[in-house]
Amino acid sequence: WRRKKASPARIYDQPLWLGKEDIAGKTLFVYWEQGLGDTIQFCRYVYLLKERGAKIILQVQQPLVALLKQLADAAEVVGPNGKIGKFDYHCPLMSLPLAFGTDLSNIPMRKQYLQSDPDLRDRWAKRLGPKKKPRIGLAWSGNPAHWKDRHRSLKLEQLVPLLSDRAEFIALHKDVREVDRDVLNENGRIAYFGNELDFDNTAAVIDLLDIVISVDTSLAHLAGAMGKPVWVLLSFSSDWRWMLSREDSPWYPNARLFRQPKRGDWESVFKCVEIELENLRCAPQEGASELRPTDRMSGRNGGRSSWEKHANTNRADQQKTPPKAKPVQSTNHAPGQQALSIEQALNLALQHLSAGRLSQAEGIY
Repeated sequence: WRRKKASPARIYDQPLWLGKEDIAGKTLFVYWEQGLGDTIQFCRYVYLLKERGAKIILQVQQPLVALLKQLADAAEVVGPNGKIGKFDYHCPLMSLPLAFGTDLSNIPMRKQYLQSDPDLRDRWAKRLGPKKKPRIGLAWSGNPAHWKDRHRSLKLEQLVPLLSDRAEFIALHKDVREVDRDVLNENGRIAYFGNELDFDNTAAVIDLLDIVISVDTSLAHLAGAMGKPVWVLLSFSSDWRWMLSREDSPWYPNARLFRQPKRGDWESVFKCVEIELENLRCAPQEGASELRPTDRMSGRNGGRSSWEKHANTNRADQQKTPPKAKPVQSTNHAPGQQALSIEQALNLALQHLSAGRLSQAEGIY
């Protein structure tokens, strides 16, 4: 059903590959089916396919073609209108975790599986000049057509209080929304390069940053795939891939998650980010940003970060009078079957996620 409804439609005479058949010496056509961030996150699987001896044709969205050409040693990368040629099997990119039986114990997690173009990086290094302060990239909104955009995107004015003279800020957006244009023009602390920032050039700029602060959008995935420190600002009901109650991500080892402790509470998130920014030091031009030991995530040094302390305070306030779980109004249960509570639905989604059934987990969310 999903492949029939996709644009373009994904109905082929060749069989669907979900990991059972031996593909050594075969040609496998792998194609995008959802957002830009999804493609960046799951393109890592082409290396596993290569290890199985298959020839891979990877079709991606046009904005990502130039960036993902670097996967040429593992796959032939083509755009939406590129020539596909003959193939033996096909598989949607988002189904590869299922095909490989992915769970939390075996996520293919390279610290860096995408890189910037060296020539573009050198060009932007000259453009930006010597770094005298921590250099921070900002991405505050995602695709406005996304069905959860109003929950996951911000207005630029909400980030203005975080800006200080102690750091250099660069907007990583190619396009900004009309509501943000005046704020961007009036605030001289944010460098904005507009149409110059296609994904290839954005990757080059990210390589020159100490850290990226982003909402849940493709730029967060790009920074994560490049192994750069990225702080992801998440709504209370965040996307399935970020899981629940974690400050880290099993998909990106350099990612740090700042979650709303309750629905709509961005202020708590901003407060925690502000505290962490105060401890950010300027790193060497080619190195990653340094964080003082007390600011690292609790799972890495045994101590609690300021984010965890602040978030736990909010959680404690909510737990004084725990609300009764409300039934989820969903069409995912059979007729006559009782609707799941929110807690039951989340537990079921996590079971699907752990078993690699990503589409089912996303459907429950």
